[in-house]
Amino acid sequence: MDGVILVNKEKNWSSFDVCAFIRRKFNIKKVGHIGTLDPFAEGLLVVFLGKGTKMIPYFEGLNKEYVGTLTLGKKTSTYDLTGETIEEKDIVPFTKEELISALNSFLGEQEQLPPIYSAIKKDGKPLYYYAREGISIEVKKRLVNIYSIDLISFEKDSITFKAKVSKGTYIRSLGNDLAIKLNNLGYLSSLTRTKIGDFTLSQSKHIKEINEEDIISLDKIWNHGIYNIEDSLLSKVKNGNKLKIPKDQIDDDLILIKNKDEILAIYKKEQSLNEVNIYKIERGMW
Repeated sequence: MDGVILVNKEKNWSSFDVCAFIRRKFNIKKVGHIGTLDPFAEGLLVVFLGKGTKMIPYFEGLNKEYVGTLTLGKKTSTYDLTGETIEEKDIVPFTKEELISALNSFLGEQEQLPPIYSAIKKDGKPLYYYAREGISIEVKKRLVNIYSIDLISFEKDSITFKAKVSKGTYIRSLGNDLAIKLNNLGYLSSLTRTKIGDFTLSQSKHIKEINEEDIISLDKIWNHGIYNIEDSLLSKVKNGNKLKIPKDQIDDDLILIKNKDEILAIYKKEQSLNEVNIYKIERGMW
């Protein structure tokens, strides 16, 4: 069983929980996902099954879109509602114009400090390990990109916004930084992922509603070229040999090799000649 399932993850489920549930439901060993969602967060989780897990590296860099609500008045250890309160103060009033200006100040490429309660590895251990043990460590900033950030609504004590961001961006950190920009304290009280690349939340289903017919075939989600080979080339591909393909048939840098309905391998363009391309195998799908 190979393919992709679009899951609308519910609160209090970890991304691992979702994969474990699917593994049991479909009795399949290989299950993975892109873009971990914290248990308190909801929304789109893209889950790969079987051969699909070998495609994960080609989808991990996709941009993501979120809707988050920032509650003002206190700061938590995790920057979200699951953490311990570490500081409180009265809310400093702000205008809509000041809020929009603060949101716009985050647009573009910038360095972001991840939350200490995160799965980023340092010396082989996730940062949350050090936080739980009370070990003080230096957390390095990461380069991220905020492509858009729009105000949905706001009240005196909360702000709801939508943001389209690059891989590796922490919306919890973005919320914390926004509160600081407004001379306030804040934490994320809700977070929903609405898009990953071209995958949307509206295409997804809640985990317990998913059935076998909801599995999307791998060639339907592959966003590069697809090349169907004749039976005579099967052994060549399965032995990892290079392929010489006329440019008028396909000219993509990455191609998915198929034979009838069987997905065989991912090939990458190695050399471009006058009328043909030379492709070498990058990943076997068997």
